[in-house]
Amino acid sequence: MVRAVLAASTQIGELIREVISKGGYMMRPRFSVLSLALCIASVGLPVNLFCRVQDRSSELPALPSQAEVRSEEWTVRRAAFARLIGLEPETYVRVGLPSTAPVMRNILEKAPSTRDVRTLGLTQLLLTENAVVEGKSRKRIAEGLTELDEKDRLSEAYLNYHGDLIAAVVILQDLRSLYALVGAIATGNMVTGTLVAFGKQAVAPVARQLQHPDPHVRYAAARTLSQIVTAGTAKDAISQSRLKVALLGAAGDNDAFVRREAVDGLVQLDSECIAIVERLARTDPYRAEFLDGRYLVREAALRALQSRSK
Repeated sequence: MVRAVLAASTQIGELIREVISKGGYMMRPRFSVLSLALCIASVGLPVNLFCRVQDRSSELPALPSQAEVRSEEWTVRRAAFARLIGLEPETYVRVGLPSTAPVMRNILEKAPSTRDVRTLGLTQLLLTENAVVEGKSRKRIAEGLTELDEKDRLSEAYLNYHGDLIAAVVILQDLRSLYALVGAIATGNMVTGTLVAFGKQAVAPVARQLQHPDPHVRYAAARTLSQIVTAGTAKDAISQSRLKVALLGAAGDNDAFVRREAVDGLVQLDSECIAIVERLARTDPYRAEFLDGRYLVREAALRALQSRSK
């Protein structure tokens, strides 16, 4: 998957810059390979190669043991993942997963009685891999690095597996995977869209991510909470109160991109929140040097206020 992503990354980068320059959705300057991979996975790639391999055998591989799912060796966990989605581990390693959706549909149609076992196994795997990625992220932040040294980075093979795992869990749309998906919140729109759909159950765990030391995680959390507000998937009083507190906190974050993501949700709440957005529209100090010094947070706040008045 990453190989296909890298081939497309130049065109995607140009598209992102064009959208930013026109005042649209503002991405963070850092755009990860994993996010690109998940974007492509959500659309789907040609699956002819996979189909040719799968057609050779109608037998499903045995489900993995708990020991394999919880193994300390990531390659053993990758093999467990392959069997949970109905592939032989050797096939998955050799061919990869061109598109996740048809594979998941295939296994759920062929073995519906094993859905719960597969869901719980995939969720456990994602919780484990999130912890691996989180450890790397915190090490980078603690050492004040933009990225880790090559010897400390996760391999391309691992990132392929992690991206495929996230896509598989998203496709399940199962509330039992909530905390696993929250742990992958910074990987892209597939995850955040699912959390928005989960609605009020997602509000508290997503709001806690606004305390994360990585601004990319806080950015994704603020964006998700704003989308929950605008989508109307958490309208009960308790959720609305939590959303207000969380988004007001995000509006005061020291990272401009987090502040920017808070405004679309805040402007849909109450007069106190609208007043905060009006202040951001007038006085937010951030200037994007990579876009000729534009006040991107002010612009976003102004657009949110204008959209509300229409």
